[in-house]
Amino acid sequence: MTRKLYYEDQYLRKFTAVVEDVCESGGKTAVVLDQTAFFPEGGGQSSDRGRIGDAHVVDVQIKDGVIYHFISGKTALRQGDKAECEIDWKKRFSDMQQHSAEHIFSGIIHNLYGLENVGFHLGDTVVTLDFNAVLSEEQLERVEFLVNGTIWENRKITAFFPTEDELKGLAFRSKKEIDEELRLVEIEGIDLCACCAPHVSQTGEIGLAKIVGTEKIRGGTRISILCGDRGFSDIKEKLDQNKQISVLLSEKEKSSFSAVEKLKKEKEKLDYEVFALKTELMKQKAASKEQRNIIIDFCNFSGDDLRRYTDMLAEKASEFAMALSGSDDDFRFVMISKTGSDIDHFVSELKDSIPVKGGGRNGIIQGTISASRAEIERLIYSFFL
Repeated sequence: MTRKLYYEDQYLRKFTAVVEDVCESGGKTAVVLDQTAFFPEGGGQSSDRGRIGDAHVVDVQIKDGVIYHFISGKTALRQGDKAECEIDWKKRFSDMQQHSAEHIFSGIIHNLYGLENVGFHLGDTVVTLDFNAVLSEEQLERVEFLVNGTIWENRKITAFFPTEDELKGLAFRSKKEIDEELRLVEIEGIDLCACCAPHVSQTGEIGLAKIVGTEKIRGGTRISILCGDRGFSDIKEKLDQNKQISVLLSEKEKSSFSAVEKLKKEKEKLDYEVFALKTELMKQKAASKEQRNIIIDFCNFSGDDLRRYTDMLAEKASEFAMALSGSDDDFRFVMISKTGSDIDHFVSELKDSIPVKGGGRNGIIQGTISASRAEIERLIYSFFL
């Protein structure tokens, strides 16, 4: 059985190991070592990455007690070789920061509100925690404040395998039944939880913790967090963006929100004025059309405006109205049947002659036509006249 160096020293970055096997597993090449500092995926945390000799480790899994180091590409490693190994320390340390912070969040939420952590995922870009009841914004703000206070107090974090006698007097959190050797992670005065992953040894190594998203899920709350280097990078990126916004608006950084809020209100006012002007233009344009059975008009309106204009044309048409916007070979259209005539059949016939995409119901169809203006008019008038 592979010796698990990641339990003996979670800060071990380089080590030497003997290759016990190079095999295929699930169609991928895997290396088995006599000892390893590579943490295999587990406990909601993705595996370590790094290298074994000339091989790049992209995934590590444990199955039936065997730890498989999956590699990309080919390798010269053979059974019996002694290999120099190195884990990707930047990823490992970041994962330890995130996971230790997750325990602090879960411990504090459990202690304050009696909630259980029922789901945890630590990926390369996102860290999510699921709790079995709804947490308010005010509660989460309090939790975030207490979590960071715990980090700055630099409390001790200890991982250990309790004996049967020790276990009798321990109350610990666990998301599932443990059917293997139990390992506990204790954060001094905050939490005691079953966990198989590496952690930092002091909370101060986490640096900071930030809630970056919340959502209700299955009657509970999912929170997304970024901690340590990830939290710092996220805050820096947002501060940089705020600085750029402030420069664009010629405002101080602390005043950027009020400046954007003012800009938003001005835009809403302009949007309303533009809407009113467009509506008046549509009315005048529609009013200029003669009352006919069929009215077809090529215009410059788009989106919802195209539909609104077609509605106005339909008031002047006794049978059929159609508005198109665009240029030759690329028109958007809305068509309305006033008499219940089968425009679905009409569109089907159009598709036999020119490229048409679209659909609808209740006498209204909208979509796109790829044809010239002259060709569109010829086909429509030949169908209805």
